[in-house]
Amino acid sequence: MSTEQQAKLYYDRGVLFDSLGMTTLSRMDFNRAVKLKPDLAEVYNFLGIQHTLMRQYEKAYEYFDSAIELDQE
Repeated sequence: MSTEQQAKLYYDRGVLFDSLGMTTLSRMDFNRAVKLKPDLAEVYNFLGIQHTLMRQYEKAYEYFDSAIELDQE
C-alpha cells in the first residue's frame, strides 16, 4: 500500500471516529495522516474544528490557515 493510500485510510477512519464521538482516536488518525501526507487540506480542516470545540483557538486558527493555504476552494 502506498503512503498516499495509507494517509487516505487514516483520514477516512478519523472521519468515522469523529462521527462516533471518538475525538481522541480521530485526532490520532488525523495526525498520522498528516505525517504521511502533509498536504491533505481536509485533515487540517477537521483538526481545526476539533481544536475549536476544545476552545484551543490559536491552534484551531493555525489548522484552518493551513487548510486554506493547501486548498483555497
